[in-house]
Parts: sequence; structure tokens; C-alpha cells
Amino acid sequence: MKVYASPGWSDNRGHVWSQGMFEHYLLGGDRRSFDTAKIISDVYGGPGTTNYSFFNAREPGWIGKMQMAAYLATEDLFYLNAAKILMDAVHEKSLATGNHGFHYHKLPTGHCNCPDDQKHGGEAGFMLAVEMTAQRMYYEETRDERIAEDIVQTARFIADTMWVPAEKGFRYTSCPHTSASVGRAWIQLQGMAFAARHANDEKLADICRQSLAAGWSSLPTAGKAAGYILCASAQAMDEVGRLPGERFNEMLDRIRALIDGPAARRLPTAVPNPDFETDIERWPSRGWNVQRCTEVKHSGAASLKILGAHAGQGEFVNTTYDTASSPYEIKWLVPGEKYRLTAWLRVDRFSDGAAGPSVRIQFRDAGGSRASATTNRYDLTQLKSWQRLSADFTVPEYNTRNYLALNTGSRDEIDTEMYFDDISVVPLDAAGEETYSYLQLLPEDAKLTDGARLQPPEDLPQQAAIQNQGTASWQVRVPAAGKYRVWLRALSGGSAPRLAVGGEEVSAPTDIADATWLLLGKIDLTAEDHPITIKLDKGAAIVGCLVLTDDPTELHQPAHAGSSRK
Repeated sequence: MKVYASPGWSDNRGHVWSQGMFEHYLLGGDRRSFDTAKIISDVYGGPGTTNYSFFNAREPGWIGKMQMAAYLATEDLFYLNAAKILMDAVHEKSLATGNHGFHYHKLPTGHCNCPDDQKHGGEAGFMLAVEMTAQRMYYEETRDERIAEDIVQTARFIADTMWVPAEKGFRYTSCPHTSASVGRAWIQLQGMAFAARHANDEKLADICRQSLAAGWSSLPTAGKAAGYILCASAQAMDEVGRLPGERFNEMLDRIRALIDGPAARRLPTAVPNPDFETDIERWPSRGWNVQRCTEVKHSGAASLKILGAHAGQGEFVNTTYDTASSPYEIKWLVPGEKYRLTAWLRVDRFSDGAAGPSVRIQFRDAGGSRASATTNRYDLTQLKSWQRLSADFTVPEYNTRNYLALNTGSRDEIDTEMYFDDISVVPLDAAGEETYSYLQLLPEDAKLTDGARLQPPEDLPQQAAIQNQGTASWQVRVPAAGKYRVWLRALSGGSAPRLAVGGEEVSAPTDIADATWLLLGKIDLTAEDHPITIKLDKGAAIVGCLVLTDDPTELHQPAHAGSSRK
């Protein structure tokens, strides 16, 4: 690609390909494609292997795929030998850096935006995916068990550091602060499913089936993303299809219902992670150091701290987008309805001459972004003050999904220290000036009696949940007096629990058809401690958590509660 090359030449070993041209020749007989592919493969398989070394996994990954494609097209052992040099180098670096199956190293900025002294180690998942694919191609021809074991070790590292069971997706890298996406499954599945089958590893096999089911509708239709995913998808499905155990089509509907339903979201809000009270997930950085900060915050326990200098970006942070299947892409806004976007920002340091940051909501359809609404800018003459950024907007009729972004206002380098907090999108007719609270009553914090027990759902093995007939109770401190909605996160169908606040019955009996967020009731609360109790009857739904909030959003009121899922 020209962006990685000087005119007429490139020595970038992480962005060069010839496999497609070999396939073009083999399928259609175009000799020019064959000759061009062979010239590229000769350069990287000859001089490119002299004193061979590498840093990140995509270098031996893409070049290894290139050499194996050349070998399969020509049966010339020159290319198989070149692939051997690369695979041996990967194996040696694996042994030298912890025997993870790949070259384990400190992640660079972009793959880990933590402060320099807190950088995580490992690799980017897509780079490991390419490397595993090259290794698998090499193993299929040589049966070199060292290489097969490297694939297994790599796949287990990905499962341990990047798989997020609640989202059925993989993180971008092994940094735990990078975002998860179901779309990453396609490029990673060929190597991971091979590893699962080769090692008879049921945990890996289950991850492969779940991630493929979750990513089933996430295939892009154009550009680089479509190219590399479509290149891998046929082989990925073939590998998954060879796995023993539950057939893929038997779990597809079940997994899709989990990730498409309202209950996939951790909070019953339009904004994923609106206040950073527990973590900074759902707001990936565009290159700046980001961290959860408890010393400076607008309200509650924490804010998102954005720190450092970076250039070439239009956004400091943004919510998830272009994933098609992520529960954290905003898909709850109603076309034609009016809303208010609000966020609080404090800027302590900012590059001279740059425009103040603003917040944007992007309006999108299946084809991508089409328009946006933007708040007022932060007033940089009033540094170290919390300022309210807000915009009222009407959702376009074409809108099907959205994302939020904290705008840079410039692609020049911006050196900053700022704090982001309390982001909300609420119906305009119910919006106020206040900051909303989201009080989570988690299953693991509940006092369980009369037979209720902690037991994760079958399809969410790492999700704490309350099951069985019995009683669960919490003590919660309400920060400000007001009317609070009490939401239930139900992780299955069944009868809704009966809710009591301070001994006062709040909810009426009702049935839940599927996993969802259900509004149990509304109640006026004073600013003090309150006892909250739920009673689960026989056949009760699995309880993921309760949330008390003064956020007036009604978007998550389930339209299908008590009805059958189509």
C-alpha cells in the first residue's frame, strides 16, 4: 500500500501481500498476476530472509502467508524454505520471551495507551491472527509439531487476555483497556479453531463457536476491513465446522439473542459507561493516555482522565462503532425523536492556539456516518473548571446507530490534561440540568436467603447472577433526593422478582419472555441509606443486577416483555 511505501520501493514487511494475485492467476489464468506475485514473493523470500528478525507478529504473519501461497501455487521448495526461516524465528522468539507461542513484548502506544511505566505486554489480536494463519499453512505442509504447539499457546493467550465473555468478542490487544468487538472473530478464528481441535481444548472450541455466532452479522461490505475479513472467513468457518461438540447452527440463535437484546448492556442507558464509576470501558482512546481518575471528578467516584500529546486525530476518545453486532454501539435512539446530549469536561492543560474540545453524536445508517450534532466548545479561558457541554438534536429518519466522540477540533499535535465525566443522552421532553446517578446493585454484593444462590448463566460463564427461588437484599446509599427508576437486568426469561424498597412493595408480578432490562417501578427516595429487597418465586428469571437511576430515559422499556420472541 502506498501509504507505507516510498515511490517505487517498500521495505515494510507488515503491509505487503501476494496471495490474492496467485489466486487470481490460478482461478482465471492471468499471467501478469502470477508474474507480479512471484516477483514480490522472491524479494521477501530471498533477500528478505537474510539475517531475519522481526518485532511484531504481522511481519512473519503476512510474509509467511505470502511464502506459503507462493509454495502452494508453484510447489517450489524455495518458498517453503523461506517460510521455515520465518516460522523458526517466531518459535525462537517465543521461547526467549516466555513461551507464549509468539514474540511477547511491551505494547506500543496505540495498542496500549496506558502511561509508559504501566504499559502492558503481549500483542495485538489481529497480528497474532495473521501469524497463526501463516503457521497453520506451514504446519499443514510440514507437520512440524513445534509450530502447532506455538499456535495452541498463542490461541490460549488470546483467550486468556482478549476474550470478553459478556460481549462474545475479543479485545483489540492484550491491554485490558482496549475495547472488545465481535467483528474481530473472523480473522482470528482460523488459528484458534485449529488450536482447539489440535489440542482437544473444549474451552477454546466453545470460544470459537460463540465468537463466530456473535460475529455472524458483522461482515463489512467494503474497504480494507472487508478485504482481510473475507480473506479469512471461509477458512475460519471450515475450521469451526470441524470442531466436535455442539453444532454451530444450534447455538446461533441463542447467542444472537444474548448480544442483540437489551440485557447485553451493563446499564439501562443510551450511553455505554456514562460515568466511569467502575472502569473506563467503552471509550477507546485515539492515542492519548487514558485512565480512570478518582482524585478529580465531576460527581460520583471517578472520571476519565485524558493525558499526553498526540497528533493526527479528530477525536480524543469515542464510543464503539462500526461493529454491527456490539451491544455497546448506540442503537436505541428513535428516529424523529428529540434528545439532549450532555457531558461535563474539565481541562487543566491544552496546547496554545487550539480550539476547545466539544462532544459530537454521529448519525449513521448501514452505510456509515451521514451527519452529526455537536455541543458547544469548552472555554479555554476558564481552565481547571468543570464546564457543561450540551446539544439538543432530532434523530434523522435514516438513523439506525450512533456513536459519541470527544472532538479534538484539530489534527495538529495537542498536549493536554483533561477530565471527562457524566455523559448522558436523554429524551428532550424529560431532560433537566442535573447530573444523573446510576446505582448498581450487583449479585455478588447481595445478601441471599431462602434458597437464592449465585450461579452464572450457562452462556455467560463469567457473569455473576442470582438464580433459584429465594430472597436477595442490598443496602444502598442514595446521593440525592428524587424520583428513581428501578431497573432489573434479567439474563433469562421467567417471572420477574417482586421488589420492595424499605419494606414498601414497588413492583407488580409480571412475566419476562427473554433476557432484557425491565423497569420494575419508580419511587421517590431521600438522600440516605435504603434497604432494597427482591423475592424470586419458582420459575424466576435469572437476575443480573438492579440499577437505581434518576436518568429519565425510557428507551430500554422492553416492548417484548411477556411475549414470545419471533
